[in-house]
Amino acid sequence: PLFVGKFDFVAGNPPWVNWENLPQDYRKVVAPIWQEYDLFRHRGYKAKLGAGKDDISILMTYVSHDNYLKDSGVLGFVITQSLFKTKGGGEGFRTFQYEKGGKTIYLSPLRVDDLSDFKPFEGASNRTAVFICGKSYEPFSYPVPYIIWSKSKKNRLTQDLALEEVINAIQRQEFAAIPIDKNDVTSPWLTAPSAALPGMKKVIGKSDYSAHEGVNTGGL
Repeated sequence: PLFVGKFDFVAGNPPWVNWENLPQDYRKVVAPIWQEYDLFRHRGYKAKLGAGKDDISILMTYVSHDNYLKDSGVLGFVITQSLFKTKGGGEGFRTFQYEKGGKTIYLSPLRVDDLSDFKPFEGASNRTAVFICGKSYEPFSYPVPYIIWSKSKKNRLTQDLALEEVINAIQRQEFAAIPIDKNDVTSPWLTAPSAALPGMKKVIGKSDYSAHEGVNTGGL
């Protein structure tokens, strides 16, 4: 819908497909759009292998925010939780900004609801979250409210339940989120109760171990 105008509120559920699982011809077609929003942070061999685990929902979020949302509007998307927690994949997404007409526009995070403790979509095992952001020309600041939804073992959630029934069957913990590396705003988010964040930041440091994925044939 290229000519429908812009709106105060945009809501949706973009497709969740990793870059490595997209057809090669489609990758070539959309690659310039990823570059336009400076979303794809991997180059060369890593890019060919899909090493960043970037998801097409990243691009959909930025394009929708740019084309369909009014200034000071609010966008809410059902999105994969891994974009907030994964190193490599999601780095471009976590800049929460892009350039347009010589100005910097921010996807100012207002709230994330983490539903990854249970499976809200029947038959799907994806880690689900709801991302809500604004549209602003002013930088935002951390922490970001991060709400974790969890269900007790005795409760069974089905897709035909009303929202009120779901809320009564789960617990919601109000956490806060910040980049785990204070010198890198694109680093994965650290989530914890607000009161615990100052203490946790003091003990964060460089790990003595290096992690390696090993063999990955996903992009071949």
